[in-house]
Amino acid sequence: MSEREGPWRPRPEGEASLDALAESWLALWRDEVAALAQDPAGLAVWQGLLAQATGPDDIVLDFFAGSGTTGHAVLALNAADEGNRRFILVSSTEASVDVPEKNVCRDICQRRLAGAVQGYEYRTKDRAKQVPGLGGDFAYLRAERLPPGKLLTRLAHAQ
Repeated sequence: MSEREGPWRPRPEGEASLDALAESWLALWRDEVAALAQDPAGLAVWQGLLAQATGPDDIVLDFFAGSGTTGHAVLALNAADEGNRRFILVSSTEASVDVPEKNVCRDICQRRLAGAVQGYEYRTKDRAKQVPGLGGDFAYLRAERLPPGKLLTRLAHAQ
């Protein structure tokens, strides 16, 4: 492939970049996307999508776990249809130089899924409201960066 054929080629004037297309899309849908992200009904939307796209024994993979909506939707769908779907959620910690201890996966996603499995209570203006658990389970695992040359190529079962 020549240099001019690769994705790094200079764009002809007037050709939209992916960033420009994404900005256009967000400008059109910003309010709807924000509402979906803030609305608890977003869980029902994801549950509906998963009901259409998965079978009862499928594995759902989400590389942008965020607050854990996908995992929560899988748990809710399994509770509704007695499925046995499993999920793998992956997220970075989102730590930065300014906030090195920030870990969205541990502090938000993991806590949300624990509440979804076990149930939780929250207060309204008038009283406490109990939300029953959906059942199921999950494991929170953290990967560790290995220096080059330290990667194990043969693992024993106990590892």
